Amino acid sequence: MPAAFSKLLGWLATLVIFLAGLFFAVLALGGHLQLLEARKVMAQGQPVEGTVTGLRRGTGKSASYYFSYEFPAAGMMRARKDAGISYSDHHELRQGSKIKVWYDPANPLKSVTTPEMAEFESIPNRLFLPGVALLLLGWWVARLVRRRPAPPAPPASPATPEPTRYESPVRRGE
Repeated sequence: MPAAFSKLLGWLATLVIFLAGLFFAVLALGGHLQLLEARKVMAQGQPVEGTVTGLRRGTGKSASYYFSYEFPAAGMMRARKDAGISYSDHHELRQGSKIKVWYDPANPLKSVTTPEMAEFESIPNRLFLPGVALLLLGWWVARLVRRRPAPPAPPASPATPEPTRYESPVRRGE
């Protein structure tokens, strides 16, 4: 494989690692912003009693769990569909059961429940995406700063022989 092609593949791999790290960093930032918004709604929002309207498991091999609920706000019923929750909360909740909901009176579409907050605050959700992002971006930096081995020195040319060194057969000081 030519050296130029090999170098191009190395730079392409480095670019892909950077883009993957950036992707996971953006996902981590999005999750963090959702958590901050949910904390704000819970701290400053209006609490009401809502009703669980549905529970479902993620499709395929997904290990995700979701629930839907409705709550009264601003004179009408509001609904939230497919809010992520933990496995244990999924098995504790029942359709039709009552649940405490906090919503933003200025924008009733913003709402949060205790099971949602527990999912936002969970250790895997808080650490997984940022950890993957840091790992990939660290790998990217390591690829950028790694020291490449110096090319081997060219062999001595046969046209220029090495100078011969002569030593005096007479020792000094004898």
